[in-house]
Amino acid sequence: MSKTFVDRHYKWIASGVLLIGIFMTLLDTTIVDIVLPKMIASLNTDTYGIQWVITIYLIGSAVTMTTVGWLGKKISYYWIYMIGISLFTLMSFFCSQASSLSQMVTFRLFQGVGEGLVVTIGLTMMYRVFPPEERGTAIGIYGLGAMMAPSLGPALGGLLTEHFAWRSIFFVNIPVGIIGIILTMLFLSRIKGERDKSARLNWPSLLLLSIALASLITFLSKGQEKGWTQSNFILNLIIVFVVSMTLYLWNELRSDNPLLDHKLFKISNFRNPVIVLALVSFVAYGSLLLLPLYMENLRGYPTLTTGLVILPIGIVTAVFSVTGGIISDRYSPKWVLFVGVLLLAIGAWTLTLLDLYTSKYTIVLYFLLYGVPMGLCFPPAQAIAFADLEESSVNMGSSITNVVRLVTGSIATSFSVTVFERARHRAYVSISEHATLGHKPLLYTYKKLSLLLHRVGTPENWIDYRTKTVLKMLQDAYASETAFQNTFYWLVFFALASIIFVMLIKWDKNRKVKKVAMH
Repeated sequence: MSKTFVDRHYKWIASGVLLIGIFMTLLDTTIVDIVLPKMIASLNTDTYGIQWVITIYLIGSAVTMTTVGWLGKKISYYWIYMIGISLFTLMSFFCSQASSLSQMVTFRLFQGVGEGLVVTIGLTMMYRVFPPEERGTAIGIYGLGAMMAPSLGPALGGLLTEHFAWRSIFFVNIPVGIIGIILTMLFLSRIKGERDKSARLNWPSLLLLSIALASLITFLSKGQEKGWTQSNFILNLIIVFVVSMTLYLWNELRSDNPLLDHKLFKISNFRNPVIVLALVSFVAYGSLLLLPLYMENLRGYPTLTTGLVILPIGIVTAVFSVTGGIISDRYSPKWVLFVGVLLLAIGAWTLTLLDLYTSKYTIVLYFLLYGVPMGLCFPPAQAIAFADLEESSVNMGSSITNVVRLVTGSIATSFSVTVFERARHRAYVSISEHATLGHKPLLYTYKKLSLLLHRVGTPENWIDYRTKTVLKMLQDAYASETAFQNTFYWLVFFALASIIFVMLIKWDKNRKVKKVAMH
């Protein structure tokens, strides 16, 4: 490949190389979820213990993201990315060899550190290789990995575990990571960033924020399992979070060297799109948790089928992420974002129509419709958020938006599980109050089931028991159906709420993305 060719097409080559790391690391946020049950026996743990494989990854990633703004001043962007993708690849190998839960948790912690470096600095680097008038396209390409990878996780995880052992989900990262490292060495070394070796890390703020994020993610992950306020463990974590977060904010506000530049939130065109991104991420992560549960637990589809049915969301998200970026460069990103969040609310509403009898083809259609706004929202929101930032603040903006995305995803997961379980309990109780044999429709169903069991040769003394067992299964199924629909309605609400903050964005229809000097 000639130097002239590379120079002419460098933005596309660099973005392609960056996508390898971004896609690979974000894929691990969901691909592991689907194989957790298969890990339990191999790692000699239980259902509760295995959840730490997810929780510790999020903690490692979130804490690392807060340091990237400082790291970007101390060493070049290239080395941050190189360290991140190399660490992630190495830890993927160790995860594939883990023989105990303690080993897996340790390796996943450092794998999360690699993800935090790659995803955060990757956005900054991609933003730099494109000219100012094409920044929307750059963010659209980044969004292709950021939004598509989590959507593809269940499908790829199901495919790999269907034909190979669960360890294959980590093995698959190794050749991809090695290719990414080689291409990074060949093509990304010219992306340096501004160095400031005098930059100091605010260690007290880092320690306090690390404690706050770790306690927040842990009690959100374990809250439903432990019973929330009925558990001393959760109450203690909430107290630790409140105290450490209060001390962190106090230290940051009085420091002339803050860990995260909170002054960025004084810029309305940064603050409002970040809030929109948070709400969109809430809807996205909440739905990506609920959809596999609906497919597998309620409809009884196998893991592989579930992944393949959800696959259209990832494909459509990828297409419209790039499309949304290109459109944002040519037209007002505010109105592109408005259309995106409006379609997101409509897409979330279509998910409330899912029930026990929805055909597989209808489900795929709903998922296709839902994938459009999932891709369309991210590029314009990110483009607006970065438009009024100085070039030196872009890396800090990337750190903040990625931490917000990750924390919001944790909150969304916890919220969706809690709302779903409580709605299912209420629905079950409500159905039970009416489900007596004096209820004519139920009595009719009872008689029809009894007659059917009699015709297939069920012993007389077993007919009543088996009939009531089937009716209880139906009761459970209808309660779950109601719970899924109620939880999806909450996601519609959050999607609609984001419209308020879109309208608060100030963007002149003739304005283009601000051109800032590149160094």
